[in-house]
Amino acid sequence: GSGSIDVDELRTVLQSCMRESAISLPDEKLDQLTLALFESADKDCNGAITFDELRDELQRFPGVMENLTISAAHWLTPPAAQPRRRRPRLLTSAYWHNHRSHLLCLTAYTVLHVLLFALAASAHRARGPSAMVAKGCGQCLNFDCSFITVLMLRRCLTWLRLRATWLAQVLPLDRNIQFHQLMGYVVVVLSLVHTVAHVVNFALQAQSEDSPFRFWELLLTTRPGIGWVYGSASPTGVALLLLLVLMFACSSSCIRRSGHFEVFYWTHLSYFPMWILLILHGPNFWKWLLVPGILFFLEKIIGLAISHMGAFCIVEVNLLPSKVTHLLIERPPLFHYRPGDYLYLNVPSIARYEWHPFTISSAPEQKDTIWLHVRSEGQWTNRLYESFKMLCPMDCGSGQLSKSLKRRRSQRR
Repeated sequence: GSGSIDVDELRTVLQSCMRESAISLPDEKLDQLTLALFESADKDCNGAITFDELRDELQRFPGVMENLTISAAHWLTPPAAQPRRRRPRLLTSAYWHNHRSHLLCLTAYTVLHVLLFALAASAHRARGPSAMVAKGCGQCLNFDCSFITVLMLRRCLTWLRLRATWLAQVLPLDRNIQFHQLMGYVVVVLSLVHTVAHVVNFALQAQSEDSPFRFWELLLTTRPGIGWVYGSASPTGVALLLLLVLMFACSSSCIRRSGHFEVFYWTHLSYFPMWILLILHGPNFWKWLLVPGILFFLEKIIGLAISHMGAFCIVEVNLLPSKVTHLLIERPPLFHYRPGDYLYLNVPSIARYEWHPFTISSAPEQKDTIWLHVRSEGQWTNRLYESFKMLCPMDCGSGQLSKSLKRRRSQRR
């Protein structure tokens, strides 16, 4: 080494000592302590101190020296045992209070499914238990396969958050993605139960002496005339199940987060053929889809119109410590937001079809630019950081204390 210590190296030493001594100090206070200690030890003001100068300075404050000593005994001390919770977190009153809107929606969702299932099953009780289960699940699927679209109406949900404040307090509008995933699992389970119930029903019909059709004809062909469009209920049901299994398999986290997001994206676009098949499969599905479908296509049209108006421009990038990318984006004239809001970011050079939500870190009063602080934790955020690092190989975050020290000394002169 050079045999001397600069101000940034001294800060690193002090920070390590405090961490080992379990001392918590804000960054601003740590900078002030570092500058004060360095200026006191740097007698000749040459911007560097020797180890002897640092030792002499620390000996003037024995209490500080004792607290900042890195002790091996501290490393060997086992962590304190955490007290066991007496009851599960889900049963605590604090959890129910903090998640009351989520629990209210889940309760309403469950009650609605029980009601839909009971009404549809009771209407077909004369056809036997298997038909009752199939029709009950089918009615629930009518609701789920249409309402799951509402959870993807980002602009409508944003408008509700901004305009209908009372509704935003009752409904967890920010949890639409999680609820969308939950409904996806429910759709898969109900579809499997619906299919098994129909298979059992077809098997019982094929065994009946009065049935002119065999089992495979009931399951795979239009000859029995099951369904409201040329008896296409059975073939469309098989096609729907295959599409659903494909979509569900490609929606897993191992696909989305392993560099194959395009697989998830393109398989999810099969929602349109699924809607067509559902309309052909069930006689009442189009009634459930009418309003959500209109809203969905209006959102798509508005999104395409906005995208043709021009993309946002990144005017400045700062690479901060801890692999944080600070983006300054030119703010459009009609872009309004409130503190705590977030936006969806797409960088085509990194991933053309990936959109990721990030909290806006700038104040709404800042008219020219929008600030985003993106921490590199996943594959997409790491690629974002590395792409800008290649354009700016110099570490912009280093030497901050050295610059601060020079600025303070120049002000004194």
